[in-house]
Amino acid sequence: MVSKNATRQRFSIAFIPAVSLLVFCLRVSAQEPVENELDLISWSTGIDWESRGPNYNSRLSHPVNPEGITLKPIQFNYYPIPAIIHGDYDLDVEWTRKTGAEAVGIAFPVGEKTPIVDFGSHSARYAAIHAIDGAGVVNSPASKTPSVIKNGKRYHVQIRVRRNGDTASINIDFDGMVDYLTWSGPVNALSGSVSMPGHPWLYAWDSETTFHKLNLRMLNGIAYRDVITDQEKKDDLENGFVRLVGQAAYLPKVGHNVFMINQTPMGKAMTPEQFIPRVSINGTHATSYILAHAPSKIRCPIPRGSKSFSVVGVNQASRSTKFQVLVDGVQEYDSGVTGLAIIKIDLPPKAITVELVVDDAGALDFDRSFWCYPRFHRQPSDAIDDDKMTAGSGRITIEAGTVGAGKLEYNGETTAAPIDFRVAALCDEYLYAHAPSTVTYAVPEGMTRFSAIGWCTLSATVRFELWSDSQRLFQSVQAGVVPIDVRLPTGTKSITLKIIEGKSFDNDQSFWCYPRLHRK
Repeated sequence: MVSKNATRQRFSIAFIPAVSLLVFCLRVSAQEPVENELDLISWSTGIDWESRGPNYNSRLSHPVNPEGITLKPIQFNYYPIPAIIHGDYDLDVEWTRKTGAEAVGIAFPVGEKTPIVDFGSHSARYAAIHAIDGAGVVNSPASKTPSVIKNGKRYHVQIRVRRNGDTASINIDFDGMVDYLTWSGPVNALSGSVSMPGHPWLYAWDSETTFHKLNLRMLNGIAYRDVITDQEKKDDLENGFVRLVGQAAYLPKVGHNVFMINQTPMGKAMTPEQFIPRVSINGTHATSYILAHAPSKIRCPIPRGSKSFSVVGVNQASRSTKFQVLVDGVQEYDSGVTGLAIIKIDLPPKAITVELVVDDAGALDFDRSFWCYPRFHRQPSDAIDDDKMTAGSGRITIEAGTVGAGKLEYNGETTAAPIDFRVAALCDEYLYAHAPSTVTYAVPEGMTRFSAIGWCTLSATVRFELWSDSQRLFQSVQAGVVPIDVRLPTGTKSITLKIIEGKSFDNDQSFWCYPRLHRK
């Protein structure tokens, strides 16, 4: 269950530094007004996916053109749309299955999650929304009536997504039937296995299918193209920086899988959306926290006069934990499976103890978890803002505690300290390079500085290195989160980014977040 004092997943520009804010604003200003429709098929034209990782264009019968996007008839064929969506929206899709007898579907973002709706699944038995509560399926209202898809017929689907705090609603119209599929509930009940969260995806199972229309209407928030255009590159240079995710990567080598831009591997035990970095561009960490590896339990006495309690649960490694708060043995809060839970609860009169529980959600690996800014307050929870949540030392009395690994301690994490919740957002500008890895970039004339955030929270033991031509300029300590800002020698023609493997090769899933060159 999820309490009324539920998690807040935020995407805010309030804490983004000036340069990043400028890039953000460029993205927004480059789009059509939110009340207009965005043609996502035109956004997909001419994308060189092979230079960014897997060559998704090889999954098409022919290149994207104004007639649409046509998937080859291969098992579980999927194709990403280069659009990142934040907010409420309507998505209109029209498609025709030309051959085959299996499902056609669309994956669509709901916050940081990406459920899938398909039609004619399981040999034309039903339509369904997948990826709910892990493996859950919501059948169509007429669940006993097969969802038969006829080849050669053009179908229309509208997907409507609405968010309200940590809850969401999904309404799907199909072939003239309004609300053919519906769902509402906590966002954390949703999941998905796409390699680029925030993007729509198209798929079909062993059926050649053409998607004729893919139009997006934003009701609030933003949508922007996940491609840096030539004009944006020019604008970046005029403003004194270069985003390496938009530059040619020379001789990329990785220890496992392939080098990727703004995406992660599919088919892992952890879904990609679980380990895409959640970072602060300026590297701000929480200033007070308790390290409590799951499964863990902390029991704390409630100070006299307390009316509410607040805390932030963070697991930036596996992100497959549940943060729970019990008051005198009664559960008052359950986050669902997540890596970030911002919690405020009211305390009953005469309550004696609070228990903080981190549930491992069935998997113990990489559940390095934190309780950040634990605070008791003399005001009710609705009067507690971010400033009050973080005020003071954060030391609370612990009567008893157990952990699944390591030990229970205050501010004891040095290799991958938790990012402050006020500035933490999923990174949408990164290089994925499983250690050991190297990649080289040309340095435009006038660039004098390189910055990035090195990220490897699973093993937290890799080293990030920066080389200028043949000279090593920087080597980090073995760590999981590393802010990097290095001056370049005058006349530098190229830089090489290296990641040295740590103690656990299989878990050295590594990222260069916001890798950029700067004129000053």
